Amino acid sequence: MSAVSKIEPDPLAFTLRPGGHGSWIVEGPCNCCGGIFVSREAALEFARRERRALEEVARHICYTPPGDAAEVAAAPAIRLLAS
Repeated sequence: MSAVSKIEPDPLAFTLRPGGHGSWIVEGPCNCCGGIFVSREAALEFARRERRALEEVARHICYTPPGDAAEVAAAPAIRLLAS
């Protein structure tokens, strides 16, 4: 059996992609949060800050990630998509 036989997807992954006219778009996990930002740095800072907040919520015993999260392929915490 491979050491990487079961990689769990990150249920708190954010997607970061360039928008039109130099803006950047951030989409949170399951579209729970996001926005359009004037710079890549501002978009990354938002994603980092929101991820920390979501991780704090995930520590609570009553939190369970979405049921379909286990069926999605593994992904990094922040995905950068080319336009």
